[in-house]
Amino acid sequence: MQGEIDILEKDLVLLSRAVRYPATPNLATVVPERLRARGLAPSKLRVAAVVVAALAALGAGVAVVAPAREAVADLFDKINIFEIDQVPPGLTHEVEGREVSLEVARDALKFETASPNGAQPSKVLLQEFGEVKAVALFFDPSNGPGYVLFETNGRVGKGVPTGGQEAEFVEGLGEAYWLTGLRLVQYQNLYGDVIYESRRITDQNTLIWSRDGFVFRIEGPLEKEARDAS
Repeated sequence: MQGEIDILEKDLVLLSRAVRYPATPNLATVVPERLRARGLAPSKLRVAAVVVAALAALGAGVAVVAPAREAVADLFDKINIFEIDQVPPGLTHEVEGREVSLEVARDALKFETASPNGAQPSKVLLQEFGEVKAVALFFDPSNGPGYVLFETNGRVGKGVPTGGQEAEFVEGLGEAYWLTGLRLVQYQNLYGDVIYESRRITDQNTLIWSRDGFVFRIEGPLEKEARDAS
């Protein structure tokens, strides 16, 4: 699919801005295998091989931000963490969207929304960007600080400023990271293009992970240990 190739090319640009990565897998072997698993035709594989060669040429200077993980995974996974010179000015901190019921949110996502320990959200916001849907569930527990749980069927990009806090890989959750500090948040469509109207900034502590083709993230004034226990 041309969309897969477009995503690879866009990730090349993002990867070229990133920091040094300690251990890079054999991209010429790994990437074609992942593409074959997605059913690409031989002609598309030949095009992808050119992209793979370009990636290999970038060598040890090419990487995602801090987590010790396979660089190739960011070409296909739903979480895209990248480095930026600075957080763009003028973006809102506010979580925006249309207030809906849980039932409407489930229908939009075509997925059963998560609910920590069976808690009921105090507010549900639906964000719609064409085929990309996102739901923000607001929780206000009586025994702790409030937080927001986001669930989306799109790719989520996290722009971490150069010299700021790095993303920390979280064990035991698959593709998962713990982030702190001011950063950019944005969604990407099915072709990897940035959805500019989705961009916002946050300085809330965040746990982000992917599962079953969806991305989940919790934002709030919580500590990492508390999130790990949730």
